Amino acid sequence: MTHTDTLMNRRSFGRMLGLGAAAAVVPTVAFDPADVGARSVWCRTDPLFFVGGKVIDVTVGSQFEMFATATGPVRITLTTPVGVKATHLLSDFGFGHGYDITYATDAALKGGQLSPQIRVEVLAPSAADLPVLVSFTRLGVLGQIELKSVETQGRSNEWVAAR
Repeated sequence: MTHTDTLMNRRSFGRMLGLGAAAAVVPTVAFDPADVGARSVWCRTDPLFFVGGKVIDVTVGSQFEMFATATGPVRITLTTPVGVKATHLLSDFGFGHGYDITYATDAALKGGQLSPQIRVEVLAPSAADLPVLVSFTRLGVLGQIELKSVETQGRSNEWVAAR
């Protein structure tokens, strides 16, 4: 590998991190499934992780009201197969209280270092009962583009799992 190859790989990695960071706390307009026809402003937060050779963008979305009603940090448990290391790369401020991140392993999860199965569980504490959308996207690194997403829905104050 030449010095130029290494620089290009680092640049590609930096671009991927920048794309994930740019998506952090971007309000989007969406329809609230509980109030069909009404428009709600949604917001999202998204910490980034490095898991087995891939950047994982964990997205936690809720109505904009979550910023005013959040009662603590967003709790995230990131579970990987045994022997696969997960590292927190960067994050935003969550819904104003940051994150409480826990790592776990599960022998039932499969995959090698380059494409392991993962499970993300999220608890978004709030004084209000709000919808919560949890997803994670494998971004790929080093010039490879891989956009594979998993998404699930739940409520604030309940664990929501994306597998």
